[in-house]
Amino acid sequence: MKRTIKNIERYDQRLLFAGLENKKCSYTDIDFIQEIDNHTLIVGENKVKGTKLTIGQQILIERLCDKQWKHSFGVVVEHEVPAGEDVYLIDTIVRKIYVDNVWRDYRDKNITYGEFINTLREKLKVKKL
Repeated sequence: MKRTIKNIERYDQRLLFAGLENKKCSYTDIDFIQEIDNHTLIVGENKVKGTKLTIGQQILIERLCDKQWKHSFGVVVEHEVPAGEDVYLIDTIVRKIYVDNVWRDYRDKNITYGEFINTLREKLKVKKL
């Protein structure tokens, strides 16, 4: 199934958090999240290759995944797509995964996010993935 962006005019509009900082507590964003039937959660961040995950994003991913889910995965993916071109999540490379309260380095595996999701679909027997 291919879904379209519902409000393309607003798609590139930035949401700025200026003025909302409060010492070490501030707003952050997460690039993608998928919840399936109240038992599986995938939450992730997309970074340009070589860009670090912020500590706030890392803490948020960990806390969301540490809740009582049957399955939960925090995923950091990366890409080298030039600015101004669309990034397809399915083609990004998995950098690291947070599962069972541990971050695991996936850089040496060189798998795409699409391959990761296909593997999860098979292992977890979750057709909605």
